[in-house]
This record gives sequence, structure tokens and C-alpha cells, in this order.
Amino acid sequence: LCVLISPPFDFSNVPVIRISFRHNRSIEGNWDGYLLQYTTDTIINPWNTVGTINAPFSNNWYADSLLVAPNYQCWSGISNGWELSSIVIPSPSTTQRVYFRFLFASDGSVVMDGVSIDDFLIEPIDMNVISGTVFLDQNSNYIIDGPDTALPGIAINAVSGSSNTYQMNNASGDYSVLATPNVSTTIT
Repeated sequence: LCVLISPPFDFSNVPVIRISFRHNRSIEGNWDGYLLQYTTDTIINPWNTVGTINAPFSNNWYADSLLVAPNYQCWSGISNGWELSSIVIPSPSTTQRVYFRFLFASDGSVVMDGVSIDDFLIEPIDMNVISGTVFLDQNSNYIIDGPDTALPGIAINAVSGSSNTYQMNNASGDYSVLATPNVSTTIT
């Protein structure tokens, strides 16, 4: 195991943060991997994983699970160049000390170049949540009424005038979109 630990961050008055960084890797797929974790108050407390594979409001967040450590969702394999990953975290913490660490695990049997991390950024962001349910307008009257039904499993596309749009949807047709205030967002 190898770790890279950040200094503490204070999120006591920050409602929403975005974590982003660039990374480049050439490691053995499904056997070697790395993930981002956090802990509060002190680095001797238990560490928790930030996000999951394709977490809501994330971009390129994890892609694999390690075979040597089930339940460790991570980045693994070869990236073929620098990748940008980001995740939005509402209500990050009420404590004044939050630490982050990259945890790298390897089985040691295959030697490759390793992992590089750059441009690690944690920033407060101002986001609004747009949410609802997608319905099929059965009677084409542009009103949600009796004959209309929720559309399960529909894919929502949210396009913003800026790059700060994140979305999620579920099998019931419910959706949530985090959108930058005062920027036009089109949902199709």
C-alpha cells in the first residue's frame, strides 16, 4: 500500500464542493488500483471512500474493482494519457478538519510505470438542484394528468451554457440535475 495525504481542509461554511484532478496510470488492471478517501478531525480515524463507480454528479469517477480487495472501487489499468476526474459533494462536512488521501494498492507481481496525479483542486461551487420525474404525455395536452405515466429508465441529457452540469436518473424516471445558477440549462 502507498498513500498520499493532503493537509486538512475546513468545509464548515461550504454547502457544496467539487473535487477534481488529473491522473495518468499504467498499472496492472484489476490487480493494482487507487482511490480517493477522506477522514475527519485526525488522520488516525477510519478512512471513507469518496464516491462510487459513476457516482451521481461525477465525471470519470472510478471504473473498476480490485480483485485482491473486493469492495474497493478504484481506477486501474492503463489510461493512455492524462484523464480528468471530478465529483460534486453536497454538504461535505461540518467539521473544520477534513483530510483526503489517495490510496494505491498493488499485488507486486507485475511491474509497470505506476500512477501520476496532478492539478488536485477542491473548490466551493454554487449549484442549484433541478429535480422531477419524466412523464409520457399520453394525451398530448402538455399537462401531467390522469393518463400520463412515468417513464422508467429514461436517459436525461442536461446541457448547460457552462461546463458545470451534473446529472443522475433512476429506473423510476426520477432525475436530478445540478446546474450553475444564472446559466441556461436545457433538459432533453
